[in-house]
Amino acid sequence: MILNKLVWLILIIILSSYSGATYTHIINNLGILQPNVEIVYPANNSIIYNQTITVIGYASDRYNMTSMEWIIEGEQGSYSQNKTLENTTRIMNFMIEVYLFEGRNTITVIFRDTQGFEGNDSVTVVCIPDNPPSKPSKPVGPTEGEIGEVLTYSTIANDPDSDKIRYGWDFNDDNIVDEWSTLLESNTTCRLSYIWDKAGIYHVKVKAVDEKGVESSWSENLTVTISTPSNNPPSKPTITGPTKGRVGGRYEYTFVAIDPDGDNIYYFVDWGDNTSSGWLGPYKSGEEITLAHSFSSQGSYAIKAKAEDIFGDESSWGTLIVNMPYNILIHRFLGRILNLLSYFY
Repeated sequence: MILNKLVWLILIIILSSYSGATYTHIINNLGILQPNVEIVYPANNSIIYNQTITVIGYASDRYNMTSMEWIIEGEQGSYSQNKTLENTTRIMNFMIEVYLFEGRNTITVIFRDTQGFEGNDSVTVVCIPDNPPSKPSKPVGPTEGEIGEVLTYSTIANDPDSDKIRYGWDFNDDNIVDEWSTLLESNTTCRLSYIWDKAGIYHVKVKAVDEKGVESSWSENLTVTISTPSNNPPSKPTITGPTKGRVGGRYEYTFVAIDPDGDNIYYFVDWGDNTSSGWLGPYKSGEEITLAHSFSSQGSYAIKAKAEDIFGDESSWGTLIVNMPYNILIHRFLGRILNLLSYFY
C-alpha cells in the first residue's frame, strides 16, 4: 500500500512541473481510486439522546472493497472495531450499531480495497443520554373476541425525565408496531382499539417511546383468542302483492327479510310456473325489493322466496298463493260480445 502511494506521489511531483491544470487532473483522479464512503445517519452536529445508535451509510469503489473499520472517539473514551467483508464488493450499504460516550463523539467509518487504498467519512454528534420510559404494564382488555369486533386495550408507563410518551402496540406478536398512540403525558393511561380480520390466537404487547425517541422494552404479552363469529340465517321472506289477476297481466310483488346479524341479503324467487329470478342482491337487511311477473296460463301458483346472507346461511321459504282465473284475451273477447248483445236488448 505504501509503495503504491509513493509511486503516485512521484508521478504527481513530475507532472506538477508542467502545468497546474495537469496537477489538478491527477489529484481529482486520485480521489476516484479511493473508496467513496458516506455516512447518511446520524447527521453531522446532531444531538443524540440514545447511547446506542445505528450508523447508516454506503460505500463504493472502482476496485473490490475487502474490509471496513469504524472508530468512535468521545470525550470520555474511544474504541474501534474491524470487519473483513465475506464477499468483496464494489458497492455496499452498511448499518453499524455503535455505543456513544456522553458528550461529543466523532464517528469515522473506513473502507479498504484490494489495491490498498482506503476511504472514510466522519460525523460529529453530541450524546445527551436520556432515560427510557418504564416497561408498560401488561395490556388490559378482552382475552376473547370475534372477527370484525372492536376490542379496546389499555396500558400505562412512566418516564423518569417526565417526557411525554407514545405507545406502540403489537397485535400479532411479530415485534413490529401495528398501531401508535398519540403523545401522552407520562404516567397517563393509554387506550387503543383494534379489529382482527382473521381467527387465531394472538399475543398483544406494547412498548413506550418518549418524545426524544428513547424506547422502553416490550411489555408482557396478553393472549387473545379471536374466533369466527357465529352466524344466524335471515328470516323467512315476507311476500306481498296481488293474489288474483288475469293471465298475461303483469303484477308487482314485494319481498323483504331481516338478518338478525345485520348481514346483507340475497333473494331467490320461484314464481311457481317453472321460472325463477335467480339469486338477486346483495341488499341491506330489511330492504324491500320489488319484482314484476306475468303468468301465461290460468291456474293457482305458489310464489316462493328464500333469503341467503353473505355467509351462505339460508332462510326457509316464504310463500304467497296467487290465482289467475281469467285469460285476459278471452275476457276481452267476451266483453266485446256482451257489448254487441246489449244493442239488441
